[in-house]
Amino acid sequence: MEQKLLKIFEGNSELFITTSLTGEVDERGKKQVKVLTVHEPVTLELWKQHLKGETRIGIKPENGDVCKWGCIDIDPRNYTTFSEKKIVDIIRDNQLPLIAVRSKSGGLHLFLFLNDWYPVKEVLKVLNEWNKTFFYSEEVFPMNKCLNMPYFNMDQTTEFAYNDNNTPVMINNFLEMITKKTVTLEQLNNIKVKEYEPESDWKHYPPCVQKMISEKWEGNHRNELLFNVGVLEMKKADGSLNASEIQNILQRRNYEIFTTPLRS
Repeated sequence: MEQKLLKIFEGNSELFITTSLTGEVDERGKKQVKVLTVHEPVTLELWKQHLKGETRIGIKPENGDVCKWGCIDIDPRNYTTFSEKKIVDIIRDNQLPLIAVRSKSGGLHLFLFLNDWYPVKEVLKVLNEWNKTFFYSEEVFPMNKCLNMPYFNMDQTTEFAYNDNNTPVMINNFLEMITKKTVTLEQLNNIKVKEYEPESDWKHYPPCVQKMISEKWEGNHRNELLFNVGVLEMKKADGSLNASEIQNILQRRNYEIFTTPLRS
């Protein structure tokens, strides 16, 4: 098992990171960590320690200008209310060769696995396209950073993969999923996806608004955001909405967008 993971997650051969939870969380509910960079290669023994829960390791996917795996890192606005189901459904419904894995912080790592080393530039071209279409993440790997590996403390792990039915799976099933979803660069480039619309009612909205809808906004500036939504609604209707109609729409959107809706 460790030998398979060592081979699958090959990356930078000169360094890795170790991380440990501090016990603190930020305002989004994200768990905070202490990170240490170790300038040594990843070994079989390190993977054994990772799976036993002794040393959590993170690996940098690129080795020079090539890589054999990548990842879209889903970092939700609110970790306490985040649900992975929409993301898993997108992967399944669009037949993307990605595997969703719960991260240590409670977000998702969407892993892509390749059968060989390929140019980072070519891999990122596809991953960035998918990210722009579906996920709106701020971090797509490779990006000159290490990423924490899944299945830390594997027998009691909270960093597990989800299958296409949104069911958590044990590590043996994860390895089987990797085998089935590993692709060549040619296969990767041949995957065609349709433009994603979270809801048909929102298809005229920019990605930032669609992101807000899919996760709900828990931050400040709700008045300004709802005003801008009203402007977009009016544009969508070519300015034909009367005061009562726009008020009704905004009342509904108020509850759809915000974790804590504005008071009437």
